[in-house]
Amino acid sequence: MPLRIPYRLPVPTLTTYSILSTALFGSLIYNVKQITKNPDWKNDLIAADKNASDPLMDENEDHLIDFDNVNLPESIRDVIIYMIQDSFSRWVFINAIICTVVLFGKSIQKIVFGDLRAVEINNFREKLCNYFLYKCIFMFGVIKVQTTEEVIFLLGWFGLLGFQQVFVQFSKDRLEYMVTVGSHTTFMSRCKIVILLLSVFSLANYMIYLCLTYGVNLGYHIFAFMIAECLSITLKVPHILIKYVIDPFEAKFIRNQNQHFRSRNSFANFIISKMEMSLTYYVSLGLELADLCLELIHYLHMVLWSNSIFSVASFVLCMHIRYITTEIQRKIKKHRNYMWILNHMEKEYPKASEKELNDNCDNCAICWEKMEVARKLPCKHLFHTTCLQLWLEQDTSCPTCRYVLNMNGSNSRRSTTTRTTRGVIRIGRNAAPINRQHFFHFDGSRYVSWLPSFSVQVMSSMTPPDLTDSQLESMAQQVQQVFPHYPSPVLIENLRQTRSVSVTSNNILEGLLPLDNVTLNDDGEDSQVSATASENIRPSGSAFNHSSINESEHDPASSTTNFNIIESEFSPSPSERETALRNRKEQLFLNAKKKYLERRLVN
Repeated sequence: MPLRIPYRLPVPTLTTYSILSTALFGSLIYNVKQITKNPDWKNDLIAADKNASDPLMDENEDHLIDFDNVNLPESIRDVIIYMIQDSFSRWVFINAIICTVVLFGKSIQKIVFGDLRAVEINNFREKLCNYFLYKCIFMFGVIKVQTTEEVIFLLGWFGLLGFQQVFVQFSKDRLEYMVTVGSHTTFMSRCKIVILLLSVFSLANYMIYLCLTYGVNLGYHIFAFMIAECLSITLKVPHILIKYVIDPFEAKFIRNQNQHFRSRNSFANFIISKMEMSLTYYVSLGLELADLCLELIHYLHMVLWSNSIFSVASFVLCMHIRYITTEIQRKIKKHRNYMWILNHMEKEYPKASEKELNDNCDNCAICWEKMEVARKLPCKHLFHTTCLQLWLEQDTSCPTCRYVLNMNGSNSRRSTTTRTTRGVIRIGRNAAPINRQHFFHFDGSRYVSWLPSFSVQVMSSMTPPDLTDSQLESMAQQVQQVFPHYPSPVLIENLRQTRSVSVTSNNILEGLLPLDNVTLNDDGEDSQVSATASENIRPSGSAFNHSSINESEHDPASSTTNFNIIESEFSPSPSERETALRNRKEQLFLNAKKKYLERRLVN
């Protein structure tokens, strides 16, 4: 299971680490040269080793190494012997080797990849932390190393494997980015990455040869542990080359040559249709599943061979096994979905003819490349087969017009039903019971790799409470500010169904709320609003005259009677009384405005 680092680790930069390692190693060389000038330095070293309490040292072995047969100057030979025998000098020497390897890897990264992107740096940190964690668990929790020589050997072996794993991850991220940006990358940059991957592949094969030659002598279990990582690299490199190098070039070649092949006989068209379902997809899928299965067997071997099922190491390994199993299931499910979409496209979306391609002389709306062979959706839009397949894995609508594609039946019938019932659904959709869902997900791998991940989903179905009269009137006033010609009773009746100001406004804009049943007269409040709204427009025109004002003017006695009715209907609710007072104030203002306009036009 991947370990995600939510913050920057407090480690020094590469420049600081290189300077400190160089200074420490130089000081050690100078100190060792001064010590080896003493004629009795070997006896002092043996005495110091006997008194030292190094739990990884074998007490029965001779600590002095014989370098007499090595053709080196005596001073250099003495320095090497002392650095190998002394515990502190040994680890400083190992640190110097690690620093040299890191600098060598940094130089390769600069030459091949240049500056890394933020995504590549994050993936590198996650990969490095996961690799370091699981190798420490393997060394001290599974095989339980006992001597310093074993630690040094495993550090060198796993360091070389980690070196290859990091560059494989860099190559995968960069090639994926190059495939995404397309023509913005150069051919030379791709060649550098391909050469690096081939070098890593060759080194992994040589390490497999070393395992077969010398690893068997260490025992079959150790041999299996050593060769599993090498086989994993030999599976990842071809998978990356096929997925990000061969497959894009093959797809481009097929698109460029489709016009030439389509002019041939039906057998050539059959070959083209089969080439679209490329063999590289199945090879890539097989390599990816083989890599996951190999990793699963490798970690199962660790758990069974450690003989400590209830240890922390076994728990962490079991969590990683669970993660690998989930990945395998996800890959298989994705492949089944891929095959189902391809079959659905073959049945429902036919290939476009030459005439349709010529009439719709346009590029694919997904990849923006010219279409020589395309498939036609029910909405008459054309797309590449591969592009359409990738799109349908994420969305079931047309990329151009958002036409809803029915993945289970006829598209036209579903679209017609959707168009005719869209207004009805929009009017009454909030009147139905509300299904509320609360989803909580805890991803433990973001903090520590062995923490589990779990999800909790709570669903509740409840009918919303009815709105009060004061709430409905307030919402109706909000709608009337935008649509003053709609009377309040009609708006309130619609708001009882929709329970939303925005939905009612959308119904008015789409013509789903007609005014056929509304009677416009001089006695109602709504007729006053409508007449006033029309009068606000008429004074700006040239055809306005005094007679039109008299026809549309309300009777003052009628208005006074209406006001008295409002005053006599005393509501017990303070909000309703406030609303009635506000309505009366607006009516008085509108009547005064009418009289002012009438006097202005007469004069």
